[in-house]
This record gives sequence, C-alpha cells and structure tokens, in this order.
Amino acid sequence: MKEKCFKVGLIGYGRSGRDIHAWAIARSGGRFEVAAVSDVTEHRRVQAANEQTCPVYIDYRDMLNHDDIDLYINTAYSNLHVPISIELLNRNKAVLCEKPLTNSMEEFEELAETVRRTGVYFTVFNNKRYDPVCIKAREWLASGLIGEPIQISLSANNFNRRWDWQMSSAHGGGILMVAGVHILDIALQLVGTDYMPEIFSSLKHYGVGDADNYAKVLMTAENAPTIDIECSYYDAFPDTAYKIQGEYGTIVCTETTIEAEYYDPDEAPPVDLDTIPLQDANGNPTFCKESLPLKNKKWSHNENRFLVSFTGYYEQLYESLTGRADVPVTLEELRQQVYVLNACYNKT
Repeated sequence: MKEKCFKVGLIGYGRSGRDIHAWAIARSGGRFEVAAVSDVTEHRRVQAANEQTCPVYIDYRDMLNHDDIDLYINTAYSNLHVPISIELLNRNKAVLCEKPLTNSMEEFEELAETVRRTGVYFTVFNNKRYDPVCIKAREWLASGLIGEPIQISLSANNFNRRWDWQMSSAHGGGILMVAGVHILDIALQLVGTDYMPEIFSSLKHYGVGDADNYAKVLMTAENAPTIDIECSYYDAFPDTAYKIQGEYGTIVCTETTIEAEYYDPDEAPPVDLDTIPLQDANGNPTFCKESLPLKNKKWSHNENRFLVSFTGYYEQLYESLTGRADVPVTLEELRQQVYVLNACYNKT
C-alpha cells in the first residue's frame, strides 16, 4: 500500500520555512509535499512561486480554505508562534510550530488548553534532539557509563554580530530564544520532565537592537545534576559544545564526535574517609594519589548533522501523524522548556 503524502501549508518562506522545512520536505521521500506558501515579503513570494509548484499568498489566512492541506508549519516571527498556532488549532488545523514556542507561561497555558480542548495535532520543531551525537549522549548516560550525572554543561557560542529581527525583543528575538532553546532542549532531554529546578540567569545585550546576545543560565535541583547553559555572540574561542560530568567519568561532545573518559567502580580499589593528615612513604605530607583504571570510549560520524537532525525529526513527525508514534515534542516537554525561559525573561 502506498504511504500517505501529507500536504503542507508553509507560513513563512525564509530561513526556516524555505531553508529548513521546504528543504527537508523535498528530501522526505514523498511523505510530505508543499501544497501552499504564504509570506508577507514580496521577493520571498516570488521565490516560492519559482521554487514550489503551489499557490502562494500574502496572508496565511487565505491558505486555510485549502481542504487538502493536512499540516500547517508556522515559521512566522517568534512572537507570533503562539497566536497563529492558537488560531489554526481553533480552526481544526494540525500545526507544527517552529521553535521557540514562547517565553511566557501564560501564553503556553493558553495554547496547551487549546490543544486539549480541540484535540488537534500540535508539536514544535526541536530538531536538535535528533542529532546523532545527542542521541548517543543520551544512550551513554542512560547506560550508567559515567554513573550519576553531576553537571551538564552546554554552550552555543560563536563570534559574530547580528542586526536582523532576532535582535528585536518585540519580535521574540534573543540568543537564548534562537540558539539557547536548542541546547536547553538537549539538556532537559537528559534529566526528564520531572526536573523543575531553581534558576539563575543573566541576559545581556550589546550593540544594535534590544534583545539578548549573551545569556548565562544555571539550574539546580535536589538529587539531580546542575545544568549550565551559555550562549554568546562574543566568544572567539568557543569550547567543547557539550560536557557531562558524572560520578565515574566525563562525556564530552562536539557537533560530530563524542568521547568518554571513565572508570568502572567495580575495578577501582575501595577507599574510606581518612581524617588523619596523609603522608608518603618517607613521612612527608602528601595529597590523595591513585592510578584509576581509566577507560576511553569514542564515537563519531561524518554525516551532515543538519540533514540527519531534520530528516530524523520528519521521520518521527510522519510516524506521529499516521498514529504510529507520539508527537516529536510533547506538551509536557514544552511546559518544562517554557518554565525555564519564563524564569529567565520574566523576572519579578
């Protein structure tokens, strides 16, 4: 039996609508097809008309009368993600919304209630969780390779200036909303949805616009790892993207590699607390010294990480739309993300 092809209405034909979603749809093996596009910018409508064999509109509302559209992808300005999604859900339209969803718990609860009331399909495009290195990190941590996690550190740093709408807070911009939401999702995937931490944040802005282009977020919770997130457009020497410190070792990740340095506690000699000052064989003061039986584990891939994460997400999206799997990102996971973002942006 031929698999169903889901017809898609793209709201927005820019960096996300065109360069991510239309790109991924074209590589979905016929599972998805662009059936209509809307964009408020004339040259992007012209571009969409030249590149897609479908109707093109100024106003997304003009697409809503297409009975053959199965899914609307909301890639409008970030501040419009929730309002447009609610409007679509109330008209019984299935929605895939671009990240970030919102930094307002009030907005989130209104959207969540709309999803529950209408029963209409809704999810958000957190594609980084389908990155091969992120998947492998979750596997290694869940296996107990480094024991209980103590600190999870993630960064999304580079060195460049921005002057586009992402530097406008009125449009929902800011580096924590743009880049930070990716690594926030990765971190929260490692600790589960029960993790509701105390949160310290420092969001700063320099240069044009008024949205944050530096962000530091620390999260702590009882009997759970500390999470350290940093996003900066001012780091000319960025460090390893992700690091997980555990009882028995450490996992470090780049965009294409993952490595663990660890020991097996069953192979390490037991130690007991000794409050008598330590001394060496000659009676001289000394520090704790030992040679642990350290092990090293590495894994890497040479695939296009964007292609892999986009297609991985779309595979899960297809399975969920056909009823064979859960949505790629659940409301419970989104509530946890927004809880953190709300604490960072809406301090009282």
